[in-house]
Amino acid sequence: MEKQILNNLTVVVPIKGKLNEPDTNFLKLALTSIESNKGYQPSKVLIVHTTDTDIETIKTLSTLTNVSFYLNDSVDTDFCSQINLATKNKIDTEYFSILELDDEYSAIAFDVFNEYSTFYKTASVLVPAIFDIDMQGNFLKFNGVDTLSRGFVQEGDLGVITHELSKNLTSQILSGAFIKTTDFNDCGGLKKNIKISFMYEFLLRATHQDLNVVVLPKLCYLHRNLREGSYLKTLNDSNITKEEVLFWYESAKKEYYYPKDRVVEYKIAEVV
Repeated sequence: MEKQILNNLTVVVPIKGKLNEPDTNFLKLALTSIESNKGYQPSKVLIVHTTDTDIETIKTLSTLTNVSFYLNDSVDTDFCSQINLATKNKIDTEYFSILELDDEYSAIAFDVFNEYSTFYKTASVLVPAIFDIDMQGNFLKFNGVDTLSRGFVQEGDLGVITHELSKNLTSQILSGAFIKTTDFNDCGGLKKNIKISFMYEFLLRATHQDLNVVVLPKLCYLHRNLREGSYLKTLNDSNITKEEVLFWYESAKKEYYYPKDRVVEYKIAEVV
């Protein structure tokens, strides 16, 4: 059966630097997960990369015909900068979704997006259920259970994450979510100065600005934990303390008031 094209969706894959063999294999799985979706495909797949990324090798990893490449030649770049650059300058679809190079979509992800984006027309962020998986793809745990449970056990609109609810969450990743591009940019994008908790800070800021965030009771995303060289693995290897993790989540709860990114420095004395 020929798959239908979702003309309102771009998948963006941020890549920084050269990919080693394991990362290349993970990226192949990530791109294959787009191809393997049942009934729908995004209209565009955008790979944001740096000057030292081997895009010729990446081109051999998939038979997708809708992949394009966008060079970020900034010396000082990171995950947040890659996404912000793409949404401001390159993505022209109504929605976008972040696919980390070592993660995968479930086989029904785009079918779910098509169904729920049609139903929740005013939603700015659609957050699906997420599985954490290990390096071999084995199930580890549910990710974002706190978000899902609070979204469906409340008074008012079922599945909607209000600002008051978001302030009581412990964390939230937005990779795999489906986000309205214009609303994301108008809200200020991701803040590179917020370490560790930058996705949670965006969720707080979005709900504070009255954007509609809806959680979906369907599995759409497989999040691979602690890949060698990943952001979280690097943090773990640097022996980051619980106090610093707490600092960044407490900082998120303060910084969401500010639409623009500000310099924030880790100071243990500021932890409350």
